[in-house]
Amino acid sequence: MNETIGRLKKVSLREVWPREPSDFTPWLAENIDVLNDTIHMSLSIEEREHPAGMFSADLLAEDESGNPNYY
Repeated sequence: MNETIGRLKKVSLREVWPREPSDFTPWLAENIDVLNDTIHMSLSIEEREHPAGMFSADLLAEDESGNPNYY
């Protein structure tokens, strides 16, 4: 087995996701399991760009009890 060990490198978030709406939000929606593992919850994405008054939430997620969570 050929394993490679590398070093962690601190990078700017903008280097990975230059634009929040078109880069980060879609990535988070597709990788909600990463957030779930980090915050020890079980969220599922229900909707993107959900209306919230004069604004919109990037993501609407529900927890395992069906409670809404806006991000």
